[in-house]
Amino acid sequence: MSEIKLKFTAKPKDIIMFIIFCIFLLYLVAIGVLNLYEITHNNMFWGLNPIPAFSSDFIVATVTLYICTLIAVFMSTSSYFFDREKGFGFGKKKDKDEPGWSRWMKEDEMKKAYDVKEITLNADTYEHAGIPIILKEDKAWVDDGENHSLIIGASGSGKTWTIIDPLVKILGKAGESMIVTDPKGEIYEHNANMLREKGYNVIIVNFRDPEHGSAWNPLTLPYRYWKQGKEDKAMELLEDLATNILVDSTNNNDPFWQKTAADYFTGLALGLFEDAKSEDEINLNSINAMSTFGEERCGASKYDKEYFKLKGELSSAYISAAATITAPADTKGGITSTFRQKIRIFSSRQKLAEMLSYTDFDVTRIGKEKTAVFLKIHDEKTTYHALATIFVKQVYECLIDEAQKEENLKLKIRTNFILDEFANMPALKDVESMITASRSRNMRFNFVIQNFSQLNKVYGKDVAETIKGNCGNMFYLITTEYAALEEISKLLGDAKPKDAKEGKPTPPIRPLVTVSDLQQMKKFEMIIKRFRNMPFKTKHKASFEIFKAKKGGWGFEDSMSGYPTRESRNIKTFDIKGFVDEHRTDDGMNGFPNFGGSAFVPPFAMPSINKGMNNDKSSSIDDLVKNIDAQIAKLEEEERLEKENNQGKNKEEKENEFESLVNKKYEEFMGRKEEKPVEEPKKNNVNVDDLIKKIDARIAELEKEEELAKASPFAETTENPVVEENTSKDENVSDFLEFAKAINDDIIKDEESKPKINIDADSIIVDENITDDEFFDDFFGDDED
Repeated sequence: MSEIKLKFTAKPKDIIMFIIFCIFLLYLVAIGVLNLYEITHNNMFWGLNPIPAFSSDFIVATVTLYICTLIAVFMSTSSYFFDREKGFGFGKKKDKDEPGWSRWMKEDEMKKAYDVKEITLNADTYEHAGIPIILKEDKAWVDDGENHSLIIGASGSGKTWTIIDPLVKILGKAGESMIVTDPKGEIYEHNANMLREKGYNVIIVNFRDPEHGSAWNPLTLPYRYWKQGKEDKAMELLEDLATNILVDSTNNNDPFWQKTAADYFTGLALGLFEDAKSEDEINLNSINAMSTFGEERCGASKYDKEYFKLKGELSSAYISAAATITAPADTKGGITSTFRQKIRIFSSRQKLAEMLSYTDFDVTRIGKEKTAVFLKIHDEKTTYHALATIFVKQVYECLIDEAQKEENLKLKIRTNFILDEFANMPALKDVESMITASRSRNMRFNFVIQNFSQLNKVYGKDVAETIKGNCGNMFYLITTEYAALEEISKLLGDAKPKDAKEGKPTPPIRPLVTVSDLQQMKKFEMIIKRFRNMPFKTKHKASFEIFKAKKGGWGFEDSMSGYPTRESRNIKTFDIKGFVDEHRTDDGMNGFPNFGGSAFVPPFAMPSINKGMNNDKSSSIDDLVKNIDAQIAKLEEEERLEKENNQGKNKEEKENEFESLVNKKYEEFMGRKEEKPVEEPKKNNVNVDDLIKKIDARIAELEKEEELAKASPFAETTENPVVEENTSKDENVSDFLEFAKAINDDIIKDEESKPKINIDADSIIVDENITDDEFFDDFFGDDED
């Protein structure tokens, strides 16, 4: 038999009032007995004198009636005098809602809590929807408010079938939109058919098997914003995209390379937005191709550098990419290496690249029409988690814009983000602002994590605390992280200790739930802590158990949905080389074939000393020899034609004469013969003396800079990738320069017999920063004018 334990709680003044009441009650009973007797026997009232009621004739009746009346009154007022701490009986059952102490909330109390609404599971549609607080076989009580929710459960704790899957079914019957990260695809498979029957647009973005699902291009939304004139918004989304793809927030190494690579990505994307022929060319493959082919030589420059020069140095594209395209060769090589390593993942896999090349659904309709989006991603690796984060952020930004267009600044259809493995994905940028602003825009977030340490690692302790603090519902199933167990135990509060018995010490204060209690939670059991409510402990029915229930159930069959197959299509990419070549030709930048788009420079203009031997060192000796041979052949042909036209000499004779001259000088060079003094050329109208002095001075400068370059271990080159310096060949650079000078001296001697050449001394040098190769091209070549 249950023991009754009462605690007397009446105060002294209450006791005095009760005694006075009992005396007055005895008086009423006494006169009542006497009057009742007189009415029944004599048909008259007795009066107000109670004394005869205590005589032997009436004492038994008076006392019996008094006791019965007193018991009835006492039962009705016992709560003022006693608290019943356990067992059955009179007295008020004590609720320990005393300030500073915690207790378990009763189920009846939770059912009446604010924003908690009841639904019948087998109904065709629901008027209310939200995360289930109480889930039984036939009914559920859900949070229909604006609260975000945080679900904590280790792998295998049952969170998928007790919370996530029931939530999707409840939202589906209520007609609310949802974005669900679904690592295994189970949620999609068990709910897609039901959702389609309810009129939903069901979208599956399948990163596990890209050809079986919808297509989604992460560049589509930024590009459309850019086309609408919202350049700043497009820029924000591009920066978010670049950061998620290229920057690893968990990497403690120098962030320069990744952040600069992200800026380079943004610059390429902005250029692509401006110059692509159609939206079909707007994809990650185009950006990868722009980076790859942009490294190819464009004369003395490179295609990527020439491309961004066309954009203008004040353009957003140039500003974003400038740190990369203007960097020294070694630095640029490190940046582009980081860039390609990250971007290659999304462009080298054919099916994935095809899926990411275009978008076949409208994100803006999610808040206007019933839509369910499932993101099927790998849970065994994090390769594509960045794409899931990008998708969530882009959908959120788009829905915020759509909400701003409504009169009440809210989406027409409430949208729910159900983010399983939230702490395994890259950090959502500005997540604190997202969870704050979304409440008033008719959006709710449901974050599913395994423990708090995951959240702290990805977002940092401060941001993680903000996320936890903004979630109105916290569901705890199970975890093995001791720090999380301690935190949850403290969060649930302390139970009020029992009062000490006389002569014994006061019992110690203990938590409402200890760490040991939290570690021993049974499967499908959970503790729920809501804003302004006491902790609530419950056990949910699993979704598959509800299907098997004899009463209630979900009201539809559990059918498995297949995956759609997307038609294959070719990926179009932007041709950066063709674009640069076309615009250089159109703009008159291609007038001199060896200068890579640089403005025309007079043949004997001195190159910038800053370029000096750096560019010479970057070209191999073999290339220099080939260049000299090519120039000799060109001189041979031009000499033949010029002398034939101007002097009328025999064609064959002049060719043999020039050939013998070249061969003679080459033999002298190879045999290390003693160089004969160069005769002083006669003065003529060409002012050869000045030309020779300039050439000699330049050669001396080149030789000096070569020696300095050899002495410096940090000399940079402009070629990428960097190759090991060939010392044996570099030592012969001076010899080749001497050979070139000797040939040129003999050519100058022959200039006496040529007609006068008018040199345009007033020409403006547009670009002095030319390479040594370009200088020798000019040196051995005639003015093409």
